[in-house]
Amino acid sequence: MRLTGLASRSGVTGVAGVVCLRAQKPPYGEAYVHLMETVTTEKKPSPVTTIWYDSFEITSDKGTLPLSQIDRKWFALGDVDIVFPEHLDTGLERFIGRPGSLITEAMIADIRHLDSTKLPRTDLASVPSPMRWFTNTYGRHTPAALIHDRLIPGEGEEPIIEEEHADRYYRFMLKAVGVPFFKRSIMWTAVAMRTRWKSRKPWRPVLLVAWLLVAVFGITCGVASITNAIWNTGIPFGLSPSTAVLIAAAVAPAIATACWGKQWYAAVVAAVAAPIMIPAAALASIAYATYRSLEWVLAVVANVRDKLAEFSATIWMPTAH
Repeated sequence: MRLTGLASRSGVTGVAGVVCLRAQKPPYGEAYVHLMETVTTEKKPSPVTTIWYDSFEITSDKGTLPLSQIDRKWFALGDVDIVFPEHLDTGLERFIGRPGSLITEAMIADIRHLDSTKLPRTDLASVPSPMRWFTNTYGRHTPAALIHDRLIPGEGEEPIIEEEHADRYYRFMLKAVGVPFFKRSIMWTAVAMRTRWKSRKPWRPVLLVAWLLVAVFGITCGVASITNAIWNTGIPFGLSPSTAVLIAAAVAPAIATACWGKQWYAAVVAAVAAPIMIPAAALASIAYATYRSLEWVLAVVANVRDKLAEFSATIWMPTAH
């Protein structure tokens, strides 16, 4: 307040939020006293809210998602509020009030909101390198991945909601940002498999392994039935063609879906996606392994070349007499 009064009695110049005060000649006739004081009045920009792919509300200084890379894998979430609006379905509302359900309206309201206090760091979407031709670690699904990351507990942490509910919420968020049906189903199946593998319930990883073995056996019988019908290659395991067809078409899928329980839909998606995803991932893995091998060979050659250069310089270096 005193600054305002001084400015009214003194010479004032102001440019771009910087106020400059110039002292006037004292009334008793002495020499001018030159005084210049600069006061910086920086104003924090008002938060900007943007709508992310017609779904999430992103509020930050620039209306973007501020992420700072900490190391090779981890990112720190900056000053931002991410909100999944109330008019969009989380897929969990139907569980409110059901016997044995822990889902409440207050819980749903809480998991719709995310900021850096709730998720200090993140590895974004966990996508193995051979699968990044299909989807990347970031993209339109980034806010959904961040919220899902918060809901999956780390070592020694208690889960906020049931794991399968967190995965279901993730699928509904993917739908909201416009990820196509088949792609979001595959992405949901992938996170569900990861959740089951790291589950604190010991029987879930066991069932996941059992599902994988049954699925491989069923796919093998199915492929063998097709090749036998076309080229008469025979059926492995000593099975008859009709038995192999029955296993591939009915027995294996029934057992496999039972291993997933309420998430049986994931077994169906995996069975449909496997013939597409596995060969492509295998080719990508082979290509990447070839590249890494070539990189290693070139590094060895470069190292040998440098050593030889050092050795040659030592031999031909003139000695002082």
